[in-house]
Amino acid sequence: IYLSSTIVRTLLRGFTFTWFETAQCAAAFLISVGGGLQLTSADARVAPALALLSLVCAAACYLVSFLMLDRGGALGRNFHTYATFGFLLTVAGSRILLSGAAAAVTWSVLAVAAIWAGGVFLRLTLKVHGTIFLLLALGASSALEQAAGLLLGERTWPGGAPWAIWSGALTACLCYAIGTRHGAAVTPSWSSRTLRILVAGTAVLLVAGIAAGLLTSAYHVIFGVEATHAYCATLRTFVLSASALLLAWAGGRWDRPEFGRLVYPVMALGAYRMIGVDLHQDRTAALFLSLLLYGGALILLPKLIRSRALA
Repeated sequence: IYLSSTIVRTLLRGFTFTWFETAQCAAAFLISVGGGLQLTSADARVAPALALLSLVCAAACYLVSFLMLDRGGALGRNFHTYATFGFLLTVAGSRILLSGAAAAVTWSVLAVAAIWAGGVFLRLTLKVHGTIFLLLALGASSALEQAAGLLLGERTWPGGAPWAIWSGALTACLCYAIGTRHGAAVTPSWSSRTLRILVAGTAVLLVAGIAAGLLTSAYHVIFGVEATHAYCATLRTFVLSASALLLAWAGGRWDRPEFGRLVYPVMALGAYRMIGVDLHQDRTAALFLSLLLYGGALILLPKLIRSRALA
Protein backbone atom coordinates (compact mmCIF):
# COMPACT_ATOMS: atom_id res chain seq x y z
CA ILE A 1 0.00 0.00 0.00
CA TYR A 2 2.76 2.44 0.92
CA LEU A 3 4.79 1.71 -2.23
CA SER A 4 1.72 2.18 -4.41
CA SER A 5 1.14 5.64 -2.94
CA THR A 6 4.80 6.48 -3.51
CA ILE A 7 4.58 5.42 -7.15
CA VAL A 8 1.51 7.59 -7.67
CA ARG A 9 3.18 10.56 -6.03
CA THR A 10 6.55 10.35 -7.84
CA LEU A 11 5.49 9.05 -11.27
CA LEU A 12 1.94 10.22 -11.90
CA ARG A 13 2.03 13.51 -9.99
CA GLY A 14 5.69 14.26 -10.69
CA PHE A 15 6.82 15.02 -7.13
CA THR A 16 10.42 14.47 -6.08
CA PHE A 17 11.51 11.79 -3.64
CA THR A 18 12.32 13.18 -0.20
CA TRP A 19 14.98 11.61 2.01
CA PHE A 20 12.32 10.56 4.51
CA GLU A 21 10.26 8.98 1.75
CA THR A 22 13.28 7.11 0.42
CA ALA A 23 14.03 5.74 3.88
CA GLN A 24 10.42 4.66 4.26
CA CYS A 25 10.50 2.82 0.94
CA ALA A 26 13.66 0.99 2.01
CA ALA A 27 12.03 0.11 5.33
CA ALA A 28 8.93 -1.21 3.54
CA PHE A 29 11.05 -3.54 1.39
CA LEU A 30 13.11 -4.68 4.37
CA ILE A 31 10.02 -5.45 6.43
CA SER A 32 8.23 -7.31 3.64
CA VAL A 33 11.21 -9.30 2.32
CA GLY A 34 12.91 -9.79 5.68
CA GLY A 35 9.67 -10.76 7.38
CA GLY A 36 8.80 -13.13 4.55
CA LEU A 37 12.14 -14.89 4.82
CA GLN A 38 11.33 -15.74 8.43
CA LEU A 39 8.57 -18.00 7.07
CA THR A 40 10.85 -20.11 4.88
CA SER A 41 11.19 -22.78 7.57
CA ALA A 42 7.42 -23.37 7.39
CA ASP A 43 7.16 -23.33 3.58
CA ALA A 44 10.09 -23.77 1.19
CA ARG A 45 8.22 -21.94 -1.57
CA VAL A 46 8.34 -18.61 0.27
CA ALA A 47 11.99 -17.79 -0.54
CA PRO A 48 11.69 -18.31 -4.34
CA ALA A 49 8.47 -16.30 -4.35
CA LEU A 50 10.14 -13.40 -2.51
CA ALA A 51 13.15 -13.60 -4.82
CA LEU A 52 10.88 -13.47 -7.87
CA LEU A 53 9.00 -10.52 -6.38
CA SER A 54 12.26 -8.68 -5.74
CA LEU A 55 13.53 -9.32 -9.28
CA VAL A 56 10.25 -8.19 -10.84
CA CYS A 57 10.33 -5.01 -8.76
CA ALA A 58 13.99 -4.52 -9.73
CA ALA A 59 13.16 -4.78 -13.43
CA ALA A 60 10.29 -2.34 -12.96
CA CYS A 61 12.55 0.15 -11.16
CA TYR A 62 15.17 -0.03 -13.92
CA LEU A 63 12.55 0.42 -16.65
CA VAL A 64 10.98 3.37 -14.87
CA SER A 65 14.29 5.06 -14.17
CA PHE A 66 15.79 4.76 -17.66
CA LEU A 67 12.65 5.03 -19.81
CA MET A 68 10.66 7.64 -17.89
CA LEU A 69 13.02 9.57 -15.61
CA ASP A 70 16.39 9.71 -17.39
CA ARG A 71 16.02 13.33 -18.42
CA GLY A 72 17.99 15.20 -15.77
CA GLY A 73 16.62 18.35 -14.21
CA ALA A 74 14.06 18.13 -11.42
CA LEU A 75 13.57 14.38 -11.94
CA GLY A 76 17.24 13.60 -11.35
CA ARG A 77 16.71 12.52 -7.75
CA ASN A 78 13.81 10.28 -8.73
CA PHE A 79 15.96 8.67 -11.44
CA HIS A 80 18.77 7.88 -9.03
CA THR A 81 16.37 6.63 -6.35
CA TYR A 82 14.56 4.21 -8.65
CA ALA A 83 17.84 3.05 -10.22
CA THR A 84 19.36 2.43 -6.78
CA PHE A 85 16.30 0.47 -5.67
CA GLY A 86 16.55 -1.53 -8.89
CA PHE A 87 20.16 -2.42 -8.13
CA LEU A 88 19.52 -3.31 -4.49
CA LEU A 89 16.50 -5.44 -5.33
CA THR A 90 18.50 -7.26 -8.02
CA VAL A 91 21.19 -8.08 -5.48
CA ALA A 92 18.63 -9.15 -2.88
CA GLY A 93 16.60 -11.31 -5.28
CA SER A 94 19.61 -13.05 -6.80
CA ARG A 95 21.14 -13.63 -3.37
CA ILE A 96 17.93 -15.22 -2.05
CA LEU A 97 17.78 -17.59 -5.01
CA LEU A 98 21.51 -18.33 -5.32
CA SER A 99 24.56 -18.66 -3.11
CA GLY A 100 28.28 -19.22 -3.39
CA ALA A 101 29.58 -19.95 -6.88
CA ALA A 102 26.14 -19.55 -8.53
CA ALA A 103 25.72 -16.05 -7.09
CA ALA A 104 29.27 -15.11 -8.11
CA VAL A 105 28.70 -16.26 -11.69
CA THR A 106 25.38 -14.43 -11.89
CA TRP A 107 26.85 -11.19 -10.58
CA SER A 108 29.79 -11.53 -12.98
CA VAL A 109 27.40 -11.79 -15.93
CA LEU A 110 25.42 -8.81 -14.63
CA ALA A 111 28.66 -6.84 -14.23
CA VAL A 112 29.68 -7.41 -17.85
CA ALA A 113 26.15 -6.68 -19.10
CA ALA A 114 25.75 -3.48 -17.07
CA ILE A 115 29.15 -2.07 -18.06
CA TRP A 116 28.49 -2.93 -21.70
CA ALA A 117 25.07 -1.27 -21.63
CA GLY A 118 26.49 1.73 -19.79
CA GLY A 119 29.13 2.14 -22.48
CA VAL A 120 26.79 1.66 -25.44
CA PHE A 121 24.07 3.99 -24.12
CA LEU A 122 26.46 6.35 -22.31
CA ARG A 123 24.93 5.77 -18.88
CA LEU A 124 27.39 6.23 -16.04
CA THR A 125 24.85 4.85 -13.54
CA LEU A 126 24.91 1.45 -15.26
CA LYS A 127 28.71 1.46 -15.20
CA VAL A 128 28.66 2.14 -11.46
CA HIS A 129 26.20 -0.71 -10.93
CA GLY A 130 28.33 -2.99 -13.09
CA THR A 131 31.43 -2.18 -11.08
CA ILE A 132 29.65 -2.97 -7.81
CA PHE A 133 28.33 -6.22 -9.31
CA LEU A 134 31.92 -7.09 -10.21
CA LEU A 135 33.17 -6.46 -6.67
CA LEU A 136 30.28 -8.47 -5.22
CA ALA A 137 31.09 -11.38 -7.54
CA LEU A 138 34.79 -11.31 -6.63
CA GLY A 139 33.93 -11.19 -2.94
CA ALA A 140 31.41 -14.02 -3.14
CA SER A 141 33.82 -16.28 -5.06
CA SER A 142 36.77 -15.45 -2.71
CA ALA A 143 38.82 -14.34 -5.74
CA LEU A 144 39.94 -11.12 -4.04
CA GLU A 145 40.85 -12.98 -0.86
CA GLN A 146 42.89 -15.52 -2.82
CA ALA A 147 44.71 -12.84 -4.81
CA ALA A 148 45.60 -10.88 -1.67
CA GLY A 149 46.89 -14.02 0.03
CA LEU A 150 48.96 -15.11 -2.96
CA LEU A 151 50.43 -11.67 -3.57
CA LEU A 152 50.76 -10.09 -0.13
CA GLY A 153 50.78 -13.08 2.20
CA GLU A 154 52.23 -16.56 2.09
CA ARG A 155 49.33 -18.45 0.54
CA THR A 156 50.32 -21.31 -1.75
CA TRP A 157 48.89 -22.06 -5.17
CA PRO A 158 46.13 -22.83 -5.96
CA GLY A 159 45.04 -21.33 -2.62
CA GLY A 160 41.46 -22.62 -2.59
CA ALA A 161 39.22 -22.81 -5.64
CA PRO A 162 41.44 -21.93 -8.63
CA TRP A 163 38.41 -21.40 -10.89
CA ALA A 164 37.41 -18.43 -8.76
CA ILE A 165 40.56 -16.37 -9.25
CA TRP A 166 40.89 -17.35 -12.93
CA SER A 167 37.27 -16.47 -13.74
CA GLY A 168 37.50 -13.34 -11.59
CA ALA A 169 40.57 -12.12 -13.44
CA LEU A 170 38.92 -12.84 -16.80
CA THR A 171 35.75 -11.01 -15.79
CA ALA A 172 37.65 -7.98 -14.44
CA CYS A 173 39.78 -7.74 -17.61
CA LEU A 174 36.67 -8.09 -19.77
CA CYS A 175 34.85 -5.37 -17.82
CA TYR A 176 37.83 -3.04 -18.19
CA ALA A 177 38.16 -3.74 -21.92
CA ILE A 178 34.44 -3.19 -22.56
CA GLY A 179 34.25 -0.08 -20.40
CA THR A 180 37.21 1.63 -22.07
CA ARG A 181 36.30 0.54 -25.59
CA HIS A 182 32.88 2.15 -25.60
CA GLY A 183 34.13 5.27 -23.81
CA ALA A 184 37.06 5.88 -26.16
CA ALA A 185 35.20 8.37 -28.35
CA VAL A 186 34.40 10.78 -25.53
CA THR A 187 36.49 12.44 -22.89
CA PRO A 188 35.81 10.53 -19.65
CA SER A 189 34.47 12.47 -16.69
CA TRP A 190 36.03 12.37 -13.24
CA SER A 191 33.56 9.70 -12.13
CA SER A 192 34.22 7.60 -15.23
CA ARG A 193 37.99 7.87 -14.72
CA THR A 194 37.56 6.78 -11.11
CA LEU A 195 35.62 3.69 -12.23
CA ARG A 196 38.32 2.89 -14.77
CA ILE A 197 40.99 3.05 -12.09
CA LEU A 198 38.94 0.83 -9.78
CA VAL A 199 38.24 -1.84 -12.40
CA ALA A 200 41.80 -1.73 -13.75
CA GLY A 201 43.20 -1.98 -10.24
CA THR A 202 41.01 -4.99 -9.50
CA ALA A 203 42.17 -6.70 -12.69
CA VAL A 204 45.83 -5.95 -11.90
CA LEU A 205 45.47 -7.36 -8.37
CA LEU A 206 43.94 -10.60 -9.64
CA VAL A 207 46.41 -11.09 -12.50
CA ALA A 208 49.37 -10.30 -10.24
CA GLY A 209 48.02 -12.73 -7.65
CA ILE A 210 47.85 -15.48 -10.29
CA ALA A 211 51.40 -14.68 -11.42
CA ALA A 212 52.71 -14.80 -7.85
CA GLY A 213 50.92 -18.09 -7.22
CA LEU A 214 52.26 -19.72 -10.38
CA LEU A 215 55.84 -18.51 -9.80
CA THR A 216 55.98 -19.71 -6.20
CA SER A 217 54.38 -23.01 -7.19
CA ALA A 218 56.96 -23.49 -9.95
CA TYR A 219 59.75 -22.69 -7.47
CA HIS A 220 58.64 -25.52 -5.17
CA VAL A 221 58.18 -27.88 -8.12
CA ILE A 222 61.78 -27.25 -9.18
CA PHE A 223 63.46 -27.16 -5.76
CA GLY A 224 61.11 -29.39 -3.79
CA VAL A 225 58.33 -28.93 -1.26
CA GLU A 226 60.82 -28.51 1.59
CA ALA A 227 62.70 -25.66 -0.08
CA THR A 228 62.87 -22.43 1.94
CA HIS A 229 59.97 -20.01 1.54
CA ALA A 230 62.30 -17.01 1.72
CA TYR A 231 62.72 -16.94 -2.05
CA CYS A 232 58.95 -17.17 -2.48
CA ALA A 233 58.76 -13.80 -0.73
CA THR A 234 61.32 -12.49 -3.23
CA LEU A 235 59.24 -13.78 -6.14
CA ARG A 236 56.12 -12.04 -4.82
CA THR A 237 58.07 -8.77 -4.47
CA PHE A 238 59.33 -9.28 -8.01
CA VAL A 239 55.74 -9.57 -9.27
CA LEU A 240 54.76 -6.29 -7.59
CA SER A 241 57.85 -4.45 -8.86
CA ALA A 242 57.40 -5.80 -12.38
CA SER A 243 53.69 -4.90 -12.30
CA ALA A 244 54.49 -1.29 -11.43
CA LEU A 245 57.02 -1.06 -14.27
CA LEU A 246 54.61 -2.63 -16.75
CA LEU A 247 51.84 -0.25 -15.69
CA ALA A 248 54.12 2.77 -16.14
CA TRP A 249 55.22 1.55 -19.57
CA ALA A 250 51.74 0.54 -20.77
CA GLY A 251 50.20 3.79 -19.55
CA GLY A 252 52.43 5.78 -21.88
CA ARG A 253 52.49 3.25 -24.70
CA TRP A 254 48.69 2.98 -25.06
CA ASP A 255 47.65 6.31 -23.50
CA ARG A 256 46.00 4.76 -20.46
CA PRO A 257 46.24 7.33 -17.66
CA GLU A 258 44.49 4.94 -15.24
CA PHE A 259 47.54 2.67 -15.44
CA GLY A 260 49.75 5.55 -14.38
CA ARG A 261 47.48 6.22 -11.37
CA LEU A 262 48.03 2.63 -10.23
CA VAL A 263 51.83 2.68 -10.30
CA TYR A 264 52.48 4.10 -6.86
CA PRO A 265 49.67 2.22 -5.11
CA VAL A 266 51.27 -0.98 -6.43
CA MET A 267 54.66 0.20 -5.15
CA ALA A 268 53.03 0.97 -1.80
CA LEU A 269 51.90 -2.66 -1.66
CA GLY A 270 55.49 -3.62 -2.44
CA ALA A 271 56.71 -1.51 0.47
CA TYR A 272 54.16 -3.22 2.70
CA ARG A 273 55.55 -6.60 1.63
CA MET A 274 59.13 -5.47 2.18
CA ILE A 275 58.45 -4.22 5.71
CA GLY A 276 55.94 -6.82 6.82
CA VAL A 277 57.29 -9.99 5.20
CA ASP A 278 60.60 -9.78 3.33
CA LEU A 279 62.59 -8.20 6.15
CA HIS A 280 61.64 -11.10 8.41
CA GLN A 281 62.96 -13.88 6.14
CA ASP A 282 65.76 -16.12 7.37
CA ARG A 283 67.88 -15.94 4.19
CA THR A 284 70.06 -12.86 3.67
CA ALA A 285 70.40 -13.60 -0.05
CA ALA A 286 66.61 -13.58 -0.48
CA LEU A 287 66.33 -10.25 1.35
CA PHE A 288 69.13 -8.82 -0.79
CA LEU A 289 67.32 -9.85 -3.98
CA SER A 290 64.06 -8.35 -2.73
CA LEU A 291 65.78 -5.04 -1.94
CA LEU A 292 67.53 -5.12 -5.32
CA LEU A 293 64.30 -5.72 -7.22
CA TYR A 294 62.27 -3.13 -5.33
CA GLY A 295 65.05 -0.53 -5.40
CA GLY A 296 65.60 -1.10 -9.11
CA ALA A 297 61.92 -0.49 -9.76
CA LEU A 298 62.06 2.75 -7.75
CA ILE A 299 64.98 3.93 -9.87
CA LEU A 300 63.41 3.02 -13.22
CA LEU A 301 59.89 4.29 -12.56
CA PRO A 302 60.67 8.05 -12.66
CA LYS A 303 62.48 7.55 -15.98
CA LEU A 304 59.51 5.70 -17.48
CA ILE A 305 57.06 8.31 -16.21
CA ARG A 306 59.25 11.17 -17.42
CA SER A 307 59.61 9.63 -20.88
CA ARG A 308 55.83 9.20 -21.04
CA ALA A 309 55.31 12.85 -20.14
CA LEU A 310 57.79 14.01 -22.82
CA ALA A 311 56.13 11.82 -25.42
